[in-house]
Amino acid sequence: MAASGVEARDAVFRLTLTTTSDVRFSITTSTATTTYVALRDACEAPSERWCRALVSPIGILERSLAAGTYWLIVKNSSNPDVNVSAIILPPT
Repeated sequence: MAASGVEARDAVFRLTLTTTSDVRFSITTSTATTTYVALRDACEAPSERWCRALVSPIGILERSLAAGTYWLIVKNSSNPDVNVSAIILPPT
């Protein structure tokens, strides 16, 4: 994938929940750059639950995700290092 003539990196993270849960995603990059984050519930399009363009640090709370497998897709165009974490919490 290219953005404005610069190679972009995509990272895909799989999350499997065994019960309905809240999930707090945290994404940080080594430089302040716009990062695109999407949550999908299937690999095939269209399956996006949401997609956001944000600047690091990014914190997203997804409430009451049903049991199942999800994919968090993180994209940016300036190739900084990216750290991603997901904390599983009781549903609200």
